[in-house]
Amino acid sequence: MKEKRECKLVQDLLPNYIEKVTSGETNQYIEEHFQSCTECNKVYTSMTKEIKSKVLDTDKSINYMKKVNQKLKIAKIALGSIVIIILAMILVFWANTLRNYRILEELRQTLKETQKISDCHVTMSRKMYNYGIEVTDIYKSGKEFATIFQFVVIDGKNYKVTAYTKEDRITIYSEGYNNGKYEKIVKISEYDSNGEESLVPYNYFLEELEIGEGISKLWTSARVKIGRTIYHDRECYVIENDRFSRDPNEHIIYYIEKDTGLIVRQIQHNENCDYEYEFGNVSDEVFKEPNIEEYELVEK
Repeated sequence: MKEKRECKLVQDLLPNYIEKVTSGETNQYIEEHFQSCTECNKVYTSMTKEIKSKVLDTDKSINYMKKVNQKLKIAKIALGSIVIIILAMILVFWANTLRNYRILEELRQTLKETQKISDCHVTMSRKMYNYGIEVTDIYKSGKEFATIFQFVVIDGKNYKVTAYTKEDRITIYSEGYNNGKYEKIVKISEYDSNGEESLVPYNYFLEELEIGEGISKLWTSARVKIGRTIYHDRECYVIENDRFSRDPNEHIIYYIEKDTGLIVRQIQHNENCDYEYEFGNVSDEVFKEPNIEEYELVEK
């Protein structure tokens, strides 16, 4: 009976003994009891294993939570970085869009001032791939216009069209080879300006922006790419139109002179078109029409 009471006492003390919170005298008493009690030894061994197992499980849980927290921390950093990059890209996109919008608006206003000049001469020359050279001269003096279109093909044969616009009529003189035969013809038709003066020199790219509303202008500003360069000693903006489009017909590069808002070069389909301008030096001789009797009247 005494031994059972001692065993119960020792077993009650074992948790504290294992945690090493018992006194030296108690430790000595328990260890002396172990020497004579096999049952208490077994209980002690079992309790020690159980506690070690719990400690090990706790350590595993702690390590697992540390790994989870580490992964969550990395995920948060990665997500934060992605958000920052996206916001930075949006900021750069809108900053670039607003910059393009400002440049295009400044060019449009500059072009309007240039178009107030009454006398001008515009020369457009284009080398057409495997065909020849196309040259167009446009003369303006007040409300009079003369347009001379010349096309020189590779075999040396020329084709020339001259159009004269005066008041309410337009007269078109054509001469050149047609089906191997040289011919000279003239067409006369009515011309109605609706009281509006034609804008020469013109910049059709910038004038399309005049038609659009605010959102349309912003969308155009977002689609274009604008850089700067010096072309023929003139400071120009290089505007790549509709850079997002996959249609080659819509992919055009314009060189627009900063001081006038005028196109000085245009690149499309690997074909270059160059523009030259003269102001205030248009002779009246330009507007003198050729002898109409030398031409065949085909339409009136």
